[in-house]
Amino acid sequence: MNSAEGLFAGLRAVSLDEMNERAALQRRTDNTYLVPVDDLAELVGRVGDEHEVLVIDGDRVFDYESTYFDTPSLRCFHDHVRDRRPRFKARTRWYVSTGDCFFEVKVKQNDGETRKRNVDYDPDDRNVVVPSARDLLREVLG
Repeated sequence: MNSAEGLFAGLRAVSLDEMNERAALQRRTDNTYLVPVDDLAELVGRVGDEHEVLVIDGDRVFDYESTYFDTPSLRCFHDHVRDRRPRFKARTRWYVSTGDCFFEVKVKQNDGETRKRNVDYDPDDRNVVVPSARDLLREVLG
């Protein structure tokens, strides 16, 4: 089994600024896949010419921590399982290597497009919803 750093070493690098610039011009559609680690090297080898890897300060692998928030009735969870649209999720995301932290509200629209809004967040508050996060929720969800 190879380390992730080694697996991604052969991919072309893209900076965070360049990736953000490109993403701002595109319609965003997210898909998440679970790939067994033992199959990852083959997959990267097959798609490597068509893809790039994000590089920040020379690193190609990053740690981040997410905390998801839900209603007492687990509305966000149940809406996701039922593939209900529109639906939302609220979370904090703390990027360990950079120290950046955000509270995000993501809304999956009827057309499948995901819209995301975020505010800067204190990493020490990442496990609680503070007033600025409540304000963003009210603004986004109405």
